[in-house]
Amino acid sequence: MPADFVHLHLHTQYSLLDGANRLGELCRRIRELEMPAVAVTDHGNMFGAFSFYHEALKQGVRPILGVEAYIAPADRRDREAQASSESGDGYAYHLTILAATQTGYRNLVRLVSEAYLSGFYHRPRMDKALLRENAEGLIGLSGCLKGEVAGALSRGNRGAAARAVREYQEIFGKDNFFIELMDHGLPKQTEILPDLLLLSGETGAPVVATNDAHYLRRDDAFAHEVLLCIGMGKTLEDERRMRFYNDEFYVKSADEMRERFRRWSEESLTNTVAVAERCGVTFDTEGLHLPSFPAPDGKTPGEHFADLAREGLEHRLAGLQPFFAAGKIPNPPEKYRERLEYEIGVIEKMGFPSYFLIVSDFIRQARESGISVGPGRGSAAGSIVAWSLRITEIDPLRYDLLFERFLNPERISMPDIDIDFCQARRAEVIEYVTRKYGRENVAQIVTFSQLKPKLAVRDVARVLSLPVAIGDRIAKLIPDGIDVNFERALKESAPLREAIQADESVAKVVRIAERLEGLSRHAGMHAAGVVIAPRPITDYLPLYRTNTGDVTTQFDMNAVEKMGLLKIDFLGLITLDVMDAAVAGIRERTGDVVELDRIPLNDEKTFELFRSGKTACVFQFDSSGMRDLLRRAKPKVFSDLALLNALYRPGALDVGMVEEYVRRRNGTRKVTYPLPEIEDILKETLGILVYQEQVMLIASRIAGYSLAEADLLRKAIGKKKREIMAAEREKFLGRAAEHGTTKDKAKELWALIEPFERYGFNKSHAVAYALVAYKTAYLKAHYPVDFLAAALSAEIGSTDGIVKVIGDCVEMGIPVLPPDINESSKNFAAVSSAIRFGLAAIKGVGDQAAESILEERRSRPFASFSDLADRLDLRVVNKRTLDALICAGALDSLGRNRATLAANSEKVVAMAARRREEVELGQSNLFGAGEDEDFPSDQFSEEPEWSLEEKLRREKDVLGFYVTGHPLTKYLEEVDRFADVRVQDLPSRVDQTVRIAGVLVNVKKQKIKKGVNEGKTMLKATLEDTTGGVAVCVFANLYERVASWIRADLPVLATAVVRESGGALELTVSDVAPLEGIRERLAREMEIRINLTLADEKLMGRLKELLKLHSGTTPLALRLIRPGDFEVKLKAADSIRVTPSPRLTGEVRALTGEDSVRFHFE
Repeated sequence: MPADFVHLHLHTQYSLLDGANRLGELCRRIRELEMPAVAVTDHGNMFGAFSFYHEALKQGVRPILGVEAYIAPADRRDREAQASSESGDGYAYHLTILAATQTGYRNLVRLVSEAYLSGFYHRPRMDKALLRENAEGLIGLSGCLKGEVAGALSRGNRGAAARAVREYQEIFGKDNFFIELMDHGLPKQTEILPDLLLLSGETGAPVVATNDAHYLRRDDAFAHEVLLCIGMGKTLEDERRMRFYNDEFYVKSADEMRERFRRWSEESLTNTVAVAERCGVTFDTEGLHLPSFPAPDGKTPGEHFADLAREGLEHRLAGLQPFFAAGKIPNPPEKYRERLEYEIGVIEKMGFPSYFLIVSDFIRQARESGISVGPGRGSAAGSIVAWSLRITEIDPLRYDLLFERFLNPERISMPDIDIDFCQARRAEVIEYVTRKYGRENVAQIVTFSQLKPKLAVRDVARVLSLPVAIGDRIAKLIPDGIDVNFERALKESAPLREAIQADESVAKVVRIAERLEGLSRHAGMHAAGVVIAPRPITDYLPLYRTNTGDVTTQFDMNAVEKMGLLKIDFLGLITLDVMDAAVAGIRERTGDVVELDRIPLNDEKTFELFRSGKTACVFQFDSSGMRDLLRRAKPKVFSDLALLNALYRPGALDVGMVEEYVRRRNGTRKVTYPLPEIEDILKETLGILVYQEQVMLIASRIAGYSLAEADLLRKAIGKKKREIMAAEREKFLGRAAEHGTTKDKAKELWALIEPFERYGFNKSHAVAYALVAYKTAYLKAHYPVDFLAAALSAEIGSTDGIVKVIGDCVEMGIPVLPPDINESSKNFAAVSSAIRFGLAAIKGVGDQAAESILEERRSRPFASFSDLADRLDLRVVNKRTLDALICAGALDSLGRNRATLAANSEKVVAMAARRREEVELGQSNLFGAGEDEDFPSDQFSEEPEWSLEEKLRREKDVLGFYVTGHPLTKYLEEVDRFADVRVQDLPSRVDQTVRIAGVLVNVKKQKIKKGVNEGKTMLKATLEDTTGGVAVCVFANLYERVASWIRADLPVLATAVVRESGGALELTVSDVAPLEGIRERLAREMEIRINLTLADEKLMGRLKELLKLHSGTTPLALRLIRPGDFEVKLKAADSIRVTPSPRLTGEVRALTGEDSVRFHFE
């Protein structure tokens, strides 16, 4: 029997970091409680409305869409007016609003949208005037203690409460406004309940009981308290934090509500059901809502689309005419025309001409504006219409790409064309679309970050006031992956299970974090998604303004698509910016005009680069694993690159497909085919099933599937559902038998197809992105300096990224010159065969200051430090900026050392400011003399230069790494001898012990709070060499031994085990020693070379005395040399042994020559 109560005031996870009800769990619980309906009234928004609607229907529950609104006390744009309420939230009253009808839904959408767009102040606020205009179809409830009615009663002002009720009755209609009764045991609530009932009698406003549910069950209260602390950045220990009065704010049963409200009003319970029965909003998910493209000359969009596609194809074919004539293209032009007409027919039948016109139009606009557009991505590259309209740059017939993989005529769904634009100008394309189709019709799409396991345990640990190290430790025990949840983590991570069993604090953190997992944490703007509607967006769904001021939909991407609205991803691809910058740099430096759309796809120099594995910074081919695969697979043609791009994925690696391909490629494994009939389909991939399109073609040829049916098979395989796969297997085997394939062969084929979902890849996407990769490799092969300068510029702001690219420069023998005030550009720039550091890449300088410097430099170079300070606007280039330039070495060319410039920068800036002030007052010209006189020189004395160590340290502070030198440079011999790995090589040494040399940076000491080493200190740091950096951990026992000397910026040799956690590497150090003096400490023998033509008795005597001062246990040998005559090595007696040290080495060299000391280690 259905319950006689319905929750009309309830918060879900979309009351961000306040509500803890997950939609699916909520709707299942409502069904269990036999309630006929439930309302969702999140704080000020409708983020979850669409998803909630479908979850509720799935459970047989009537969904009621609503919002707990914030009502401004006056005009919503007035930030001065103050509301009087219990909350102290002077900026707004609370009011519960429910949508009863479709008109009500549209009005509620407008209200919550306008609250964000024009009424936001602390919270999204609407006002009563706006409410009046949009009240039709809405039901109002008076709200909680923060509402206008309850707030007035709690202050004893019954007159104000009555006036508020009557005003809301006038706004909503007398039958559409209800007084809310709440009783969570709060004294102030209980106090005013009799008054609320009296008010109901006086005004005729019916009462409804609500429970302001924020979480699902009573025992979720503590987890909810933690959630509130996460949202407020507080800990549980903080007495000032906001907290709920008790644990009554959960989704109660009808019996629990009856027990609570029996003494007040049973009618308030049955009224909730009556209200619910009045609410009947639905979402239309059947139709499509596409804007109609404005076609010219009286044509329909369909006619215009077909004409443009045919014209575009003929233009493409004309460009290919020489290749047709030479027989280099296997398909004749007629094949292209046939395919085009087929695709046009499908697109027209499915009603999508306007879609293609809209996309081709903004891509055309981008190209005409000089904005780089990618060659295509995803399955759209399989469409000849897309190629003809220049939406893509991939000829689908040339690469055997399938249209049905993109658009299936047997399953009508919106096409999905994602487009890459250069990052720097992507916003211009979105702005063009916004202007063309109307600002009110275009919006970007919201996205919600969630409390994923790793983030949740860190947040919970912080709220519980546990050390940061505990949260980090638990997070590192959780496996990586976007779909990892606690259930999977506990199943897969034995160390996590052990930590929970061994440590109660870990167990508590995980228990609470599990309760919070998956809750929405933050609303932001999707990186790429844009919706384009035929009418204002608010005719369909609500809008939201992010905390950065961007306007987005309130529904996420899945909801937008299911509502039939046009959604397009405008993606920013930084690789396009790199290519643009490289091409511009090449033209400026050499005069060469590189047209990347016209480069040959068989360039030998480019393939040599791929085969060598020197593909750092090459799009999709820059990882160490991919570079190793390139060296082994040795690609020779473009299709090899697409194949490797498709193969080098986790699924194919896991099942050994990559190794099988390499063996077949190199001839160590014979190439075989399951059936001769499909040899041509699998020939390109050496008999291995790699591409999704291959599965479709096999199903078509062997089992007679149409390509549309074959695409449905592909989708079924991807769903991984056993019952679906069983049905598809029977269908495949039956139809294969009908087409003459033996049962055994058909089963063999199915055995190949069935596990394919783990590694199958979209060929269209592989080809499109292989083309981007090829273009970047072409630039690197032919113009490495310009290409790497562009790659460095793209990494400005990312120290790790710059270090990585500089490592590639070192590998390729390309010097990176330090910044220079008279030579550097804003970004990194090619200078002959080197790269000059960009001014904007210096920390503390930035774009504006760099542009100001370059603008002033155009008139003439800077002659001195004083000249520089005098000529620049010191509000833009201030003392901090000048100090950064000094430390970076950018002012070295002005003739003074860095220590001198740093010591005098304050004085020079002050003098420049004074001279500028005098000029403004008309007391002198800027240089204090006539135009012909010299520019101001530096009138200060020279200071001793910083030590090399100090120079490098300061350089690293502002550049993020060392440019003019490296602390390891003086230890190259030691590094070569004692280290066996560099940072860039560590990914291939996971779980192995390595010896690695580097400089310690970001050194942090941490107290251990629990366990056997409680109270002791451990050390965390980053170890950097010339190829990159890696996290290191020195545990307490080792730290005790090395604490006296270990410090930041110290070159060391570490012995460590390489661990991988969270996708990052970390070294667990078992031994560490300073590189200074390491040769002497590890030497088995010290050898001194003596040139007898220069030695005399006096020198030998001094040497003997010196060695006595350093006596020890290391054997000594003398190598006596008479050049051109003889050379002999004499081992000293055991009584003459030494203790090698840098000091002894230096003193011996001073006596017998710089190259006179050698050490032997074997």
